[in-house]
Amino acid sequence: MKANDKKMQDIKNNLYGLYIASFLLLLGVVFRNLISWSWLRLTFEFGFIYLIFESIKYQWRFYKLKRASLVKGE
Repeated sequence: MKANDKKMQDIKNNLYGLYIASFLLLLGVVFRNLISWSWLRLTFEFGFIYLIFESIKYQWRFYKLKRASLVKGE
């Protein structure tokens, strides 16, 4: 049970970091017209999309781990 708790805590920490980074990149995407370099605008856009997919992946892992621990606990 301790191993699952450690995994869940690691996934939660990763999710928090991803949410913060996604928010910062979202700000960059919203204000992309103020950025004069096109490569930086493109980096913000693709970085935001990549972090969204990573967030979904970690959220799914967290859901599966939590569901498995609830089934074991019953």
